[in-house]
Amino acid sequence: SRIQAGKAANQVPDYAEALFDIRYTENDDIDALVAAVRSGIQGEVEVLEREPLFQGGNSPHLARLRELAGNPELGCEHGASDARFLSEFGIPGIVWGADGDNSAHSPREHVDIESLSRLYRILDAFGAGLL
Repeated sequence: SRIQAGKAANQVPDYAEALFDIRYTENDDIDALVAAVRSGIQGEVEVLEREPLFQGGNSPHLARLRELAGNPELGCEHGASDARFLSEFGIPGIVWGADGDNSAHSPREHVDIESLSRLYRILDAFGAGLL
């Protein structure tokens, strides 16, 4: 989130602007979320983007990746992926990565190295199977 007002520190601002990054899952009602934001703000509310990527698990590529990875359960995470832009053009994607500890976007953000090595081995085997 970001709040910005005015142009100079020594002037009374003539405007204020707030940017909120609200991430939601398929279980959330986006219209209710937007209505809740609007109800608490006096002024204009503009929704810049609103469609996240939600897909089912019916893909031969996903089935192969799951097989190579030991058949992990599918799940949903709060976050964002550029795969959402590709899905608008009918290009499927799989959002998957190395394990961390929910430290994303913090000063201690990191990834588990063994998990990264395992991910590399799985993707290498997956890619080799496509050739």
